[in-house]
Amino acid sequence: MKIFTNKKGDLSLSVNAIVILVIAVIFLGLAIGFTTKMLRTSSESLLPAIENVDISTPADSEHPIRMDGTLSIKSGSQKPFGISFYNKKSTDASDAVPYIQCSSDGTDKFDSTTTKKIKFIALKTTVAPHALQNFKAILDAGTTSGSAMDTKTYLCTLMIAKSTTGVPTADIYESVQISLEVSG
Repeated sequence: MKIFTNKKGDLSLSVNAIVILVIAVIFLGLAIGFTTKMLRTSSESLLPAIENVDISTPADSEHPIRMDGTLSIKSGSQKPFGISFYNKKSTDASDAVPYIQCSSDGTDKFDSTTTKKIKFIALKTTVAPHALQNFKAILDAGTTSGSAMDTKTYLCTLMIAKSTTGVPTADIYESVQISLEVSG
């Protein structure tokens, strides 16, 4: 007794599997290409704004954090600026990043990690002992959230703190009080 097998079905299944695999690889390539292009475009638009900031007064051991004068910004806008930090400690300031906490009347407190009103965009770095580091940052006063800041003068604490996840830890390397003028 002869048993007949359908070899055409086996070949057809094999060709279908190959076609599906080729289409999947093509879509994977397109997705990777699109993601790479978007990341490159966003980093190219952000880095020139961060890199074009000058710091005229460097920090030193007596003044470990320095900025030029009063920080002012228009409500609902972004502004690049520089922060100079001198690590006067005998250990590394690892994962150091600028962080700001502000208040207008002592009770309405907000900071650059828990609110959408104000954001810092800065790169974290490790600062060696007794070394100077210039941070170049962008202050965002409500452009990304649509929640623009009220026009007034805020009393702020500018800190250089350790941050491993984008949120500062309890390790504050240095801090200084500044005023932030928000205009309309």
